[in-house]
Amino acid sequence: MAAVSSGAAAAAGIQHANLERAQPAASIRHPNANRAAAGVSRTPLARVGYYEIERTIGKGNFAVVKLATHMITKAKTLFHVIGY
Repeated sequence: MAAVSSGAAAAAGIQHANLERAQPAASIRHPNANRAAAGVSRTPLARVGYYEIERTIGKGNFAVVKLATHMITKAKTLFHVIGY
C-alpha cells in the first residue's frame, strides 16, 4: 500500500503509512451473554483482549473513539479505531 499524507501533515511533509485492518473474530461475545439479567435484554459487549468495548465516545472522518473497561482492574480507557 502507498503512504498517505493529509492536512497539516502534508504541509509539513510528513507521510503516514497505511496499516492493514485486522478482521474481527466471528465469535466475540461477552462471557455472560447467555444469562438473562432480571428480564432486561442487553446486547453482548465486544471484547478486545481483556477489554470490553462499551460505547462510542466520538466519531470523525478517519476514526471512531470507543470507551472500554479492563475486565480485571475495571480501569476505563479509550480505543481509537482508525479507518473504520
